[in-house]
Amino acid sequence: MGGGVGLDEGIYGALAARVRDRRAKLEMSQQQVAAVSGLTRSSVASIETGRQSVALHHVYALARALDVSPQDLLPPVATPVAPAGSERPRSVELFVASLAAAGSSQRRKGA
Repeated sequence: MGGGVGLDEGIYGALAARVRDRRAKLEMSQQQVAAVSGLTRSSVASIETGRQSVALHHVYALARALDVSPQDLLPPVATPVAPAGSERPRSVELFVASLAAAGSSQRRKGA
């Protein structure tokens, strides 16, 4: 799982729990999920423990196998974190507004 450890672990851990919980609710084995999704049983097991990165098309395949939408398997998007040394935004809207303001000030300087 490349990239930032905390971010990746949170995403893959949440996906793992959601896949595992849904499979248990449906009383399906990992082999059954694998057969329907086109993944191997060992991939399903690795995904369920958060040890395997998951390609987007595999999220869709798992969702189809588990009879849910892909969004149901993914954790909610967190508010973006501002770069170090800058003020942390309180919401996505503030963050987007700060980006727009920075872009317009850059355009004025270049004009």
